Amino acid sequence: MAKNTRQLHKADQLIEEKTRELRQSDDKVMALTTRLDTVTAELGTKIAMIEELRAEVHQLQPTIKIFEHVIERLEDDRRKLSDVLDCKICFDARVDVVWQCGHVTCGGCA
Repeated sequence: MAKNTRQLHKADQLIEEKTRELRQSDDKVMALTTRLDTVTAELGTKIAMIEELRAEVHQLQPTIKIFEHVIERLEDDRRKLSDVLDCKICFDARVDVVWQCGHVTCGGCA
């Protein structure tokens, strides 16, 4: 009978130990679940922000195309002005001398 009592006592201790381990595991699972819920909510917020940004980019596409066109025109105008204002002899300086015949050069080439 004492042997059975010892076995029951050991079984009770083992049950208590496993119950503590189970509670600790449950606490860890709860903490991880809470963290997962937090991360999921943050991810949802970030996804919503990305969608908003995509919508803004989509709305800005026509404006971007207009700016690209304006930039092309400005670059073309700059090339044309450079053709007119650059000295045709040295191509390094801007014209600042007008000859009687109507030709133009920079002061260094004059």
